[in-house]
Amino acid sequence: MKIESGLASPINPDKKDQSRWLLLVGFSAVLGLFFLTISIGLYQASRSNAKLRDVTQQLNVKASLVDQMYNAARERSLGLYSMSNLKDPFERDEVFLEFNQHAATFATARFTLLSMPLNEDEKAIFKEQAAVTRWVYPLQEEIVDLIQNDKLAQARTLLTEECVPGQNQVLEILTRLKNLQAAAIEKLTELENRTQKKIIITILGLTFLTLLLASIIAISVI
Repeated sequence: MKIESGLASPINPDKKDQSRWLLLVGFSAVLGLFFLTISIGLYQASRSNAKLRDVTQQLNVKASLVDQMYNAARERSLGLYSMSNLKDPFERDEVFLEFNQHAATFATARFTLLSMPLNEDEKAIFKEQAAVTRWVYPLQEEIVDLIQNDKLAQARTLLTEECVPGQNQVLEILTRLKNLQAAAIEKLTELENRTQKKIIITILGLTFLTLLLASIIAISVI
């Protein structure tokens, strides 16, 4: 009768070395994929943030310039009304100096805005604003001349009946421009949120692939 030995057969050294090699290659691949995941996520986040930062800065500058134009136009309207009701010529001169300063502020802000990249909506609004200003500005100058010649009643009549409607129209146009900038900033914020979500999804997807590959390697070695 043949007696079988109860001892387990020795492990093949070649097979053991092969398993170690597969384990080393597998975990190297997992480690590489992990760093790839992090690198891609950081690159996308950096590129997205840089682009959004530039656009946001430009929109904020535009919004600030529009505010300057609006405030200057409003202060000019108030200054004109104030001058038409002041009898003291020295007080009128002080208001007149401020009136001219607001005009310079308005012109500077407008020139700066026009030198920046504008979309079609912004161009259309500026064209409309220029058309209204072309007939409001001469009225303002005429009112100033009447005031300087102490024709206050005539100045108030011209201001109330003709100039004020035009000034209000300018302010309404600038309000639309302000709303346009606010809408653009809000849209950019939504875009930034969607971009961040895409980046997170990409990182999670690559992380899942990394874990899947690690699982496959572990099963293969076992």
